[in-house]
Amino acid sequence: MNTELNTSNPTALPPFAAGEPESETPPTTAGGTNWSRLLGWAMPLRLCLLAGVAGLALLWCALELLGSRARSVQAGATEIAVAAQDTAKAVESAGQVLSGVFGGQVSISNEGIIQMPQEIAELATLEHEITLTSRYRCEMAFGWFPSSLVVVGRHRGRFGIDLEKVTGQFDPDTLILSLELPPAKLLTVECLGIERTHQGDWWVNRVGTEDAVHLVRQNFTAARTELAQADLLRRAERNLLQRLYAATSSAGVLLRIQEPGAPMD
Repeated sequence: MNTELNTSNPTALPPFAAGEPESETPPTTAGGTNWSRLLGWAMPLRLCLLAGVAGLALLWCALELLGSRARSVQAGATEIAVAAQDTAKAVESAGQVLSGVFGGQVSISNEGIIQMPQEIAELATLEHEITLTSRYRCEMAFGWFPSSLVVVGRHRGRFGIDLEKVTGQFDPDTLILSLELPPAKLLTVECLGIERTHQGDWWVNRVGTEDAVHLVRQNFTAARTELAQADLLRRAERNLLQRLYAATSSAGVLLRIQEPGAPMD
């Protein structure tokens, strides 16, 4: 088969041979090849950069989380330390209040149990004085030759409670001081003086020493009976409660008096 060349148009390309399909791929130049190579390297590089940024972000989040937990733990430890200091101060304050009222060193255990001072067995909250007159008269047969003796005694009674029977508990969280107090009682009776105000006798019926001693003892017994009255015991209990309430309120402690035998809250 003869092929004719078109010499009139030197830029014309020769026709494709018969049966050969026309290629749709444009011709590749040297510059196009370099850009393709660059694009081929840029995609993995971009993926690596994205992965690095994501890793740094995850690392920052992890460090921030660890820091937040560390700060939380530190804050919790600080709160625990502050709470422990507040508890110790509250226990110390309650112990000082009770020591001031009961007159001895009162200690409070870790469980809040109140331990009363061992060096003091009783606490006096009231003193009261009375004066009593006692008379003695002795007659012989038919009322003849009577003899008599009159004495006046001054006595002082001390009222209070047994500290050994005081029990209690203190809650430092609520600042509630629960106490169980025994009933007040007459602790002691002290004779301040005995005066003989009258004595009349006969030589045949004189007042003997034994009679005078018996009359003095009788006066003292009557004074103990007179002092052990309910009104004075109630006054002693009121005095103790007033001291406790005044001391605890000034220290910011809430006082709760339990009935004897009732369980502590």
